[in-house]
Order: sequence, then structure tokens, then C-alpha cells
Amino acid sequence: FTFCNYHCMAEWQSEFQWGDAHPRWKGGAPRSYGIGWKVARRIAVERSGGICERCGKRAVEEVHHRLPLRLFRNLKDGHNLSNLRAVCGICHDVEHRHLALALPIIDLVIAKRKDLLP
Repeated sequence: FTFCNYHCMAEWQSEFQWGDAHPRWKGGAPRSYGIGWKVARRIAVERSGGICERCGKRAVEEVHHRLPLRLFRNLKDGHNLSNLRAVCGICHDVEHRHLALALPIIDLVIAKRKDLLP
């Protein structure tokens, strides 16, 4: 799919994702990342030794989900350590720019898998 902007894409995702238990549901945003997030985040930072796992130069500021949580039916599954990357703020922005380029393709695969597309 091609969207006119990020807001349009978010609206489509809200409409066609997995319902009110999902963090991107139109009815509201989650108050937290759910059960297991704090522990998984701490372990990811410890694994990195406090240094960005992308550039290897700057201190960790964020823990990035390689695949967005909205792609998981269960938030806890999204917190698997293989899906987490401890990164500095600059690299976190880069990760999100790269992810934004891939999301339309990922959404297309999911829509096809859920029989939302012919």
C-alpha cells in the first residue's frame, strides 16, 4: 500500500490490525509496553554493556524493537531479546527511518496472510 502520510498509514493500521487488545487500536494507547518490558529492556542494556549496539560508539539511550509491537498479537512476544536492540538516540532515529521504509511491505504481507487482500 501507498499512504499519503504517516497519519493515514496509522489510521489504516488501526482499522486493519488486531483489535482493542492491540497498542495501536483507535480506542487508545497503552499505558505501558506490558508485562516483561522492564526486565527485557534492562537485559538488553546489560547485554550491550551500555554501548550502542548499532554504532558501537555512543552510550545507550533507548531500546529499540526491531519489529514493531503492533506486529505481535501478544506484547510480551515482541519483547523477545532477539527483537530488541540497545541504541543511542541518533541510531534510534536511524532505525525508525529504516523501519518506516519497510513497514508498507510488512503490512502488505500481514494483510495478505489475514486474507484482507485478494
